[in-house]
Amino acid sequence: MRNRQKQRHRGGVLVTVLFVVMAISVISLGVLARTDMNLACGRNLSLKIQTDWLAYSGLQCARAMAAGPDSAVPFAPWSGPAVFDGLESDFHCELMIGAATATAGADPNEFTYLYPVMCRAYKQRGSDVLAESIVYGNLFHDPQEARACYISVHR
Repeated sequence: MRNRQKQRHRGGVLVTVLFVVMAISVISLGVLARTDMNLACGRNLSLKIQTDWLAYSGLQCARAMAAGPDSAVPFAPWSGPAVFDGLESDFHCELMIGAATATAGADPNEFTYLYPVMCRAYKQRGSDVLAESIVYGNLFHDPQEARACYISVHR
């Protein structure tokens, strides 16, 4: 009679151990899923920051072209892959500079120009765009002083 009672208790302990193992497994899977989601969010944020900086660098490229001694006015649009350390990357940049609005200075022969500038930067893998950033700016250009600066920049 006592052997039967011991066997019943052994069966109860086995079921309890199985429930504990199952609970630990479910909690572990939840933690792993949450960690994977956090890693994906971090990668997305990193891509967004990289495309933002690439778009801002495109605006600075337009400013450098305007301020240069041999500034080519009007500017031609430019697009192509971004090159880092001499290697092409999955990042691409498109720079569009619109028609200038001229403003006469004190001397009728002196003009300053205001160019609308748009730069689109994106990371592409195959035909999918993974991240994209578009930045607009108003570029002030004074050819007499060979200087250029942005009056406004917005996304």
